[in-house]
Amino acid sequence: MNLLFKLCIIALPFSSATSVRRAKSSKQGKSPRKPATYFSVLSAAQEPNGCESTALGNAVATFFEDQLCVAVSYSGLSGPELFSHIHGPAPIGEENAVLFTLSTGTIKNDCFTLDHALERQLKKGLLYFHVHSEQCPGGEIRGQIFANVI
Repeated sequence: MNLLFKLCIIALPFSSATSVRRAKSSKQGKSPRKPATYFSVLSAAQEPNGCESTALGNAVATFFEDQLCVAVSYSGLSGPELFSHIHGPAPIGEENAVLFTLSTGTIKNDCFTLDHALERQLKKGLLYFHVHSEQCPGGEIRGQIFANVI
């Protein structure tokens, strides 16, 4: 009984702090942020370097707090993969700098921290995936990252 009482006394300030934090959040009209889902279809048709390829890929990304986690897969590259990146900011048909390097392999699962500027660019559809191969070192397939509106 004495131990149970002590545990309750120790836990009380923590539960009160959480309740106060929740109350302040609701009074200020803020609701907790929810994860946002993004998608991309990668193809040579989106590649401004004009690489001839029948390779295709797809990606799903989730953004929550400041983390962008991506799952990317592709098949049919004309040669071995050299590297893959997330680039931006750039609209469809334009190129820009490498922001993040993805893991190697036909299936990739990576997470990256985005600052507020990159978060805004992501929401505007200005980031894209780019897969480079030995046959097409400038890039074989590319896919703009768009918000999932479903």
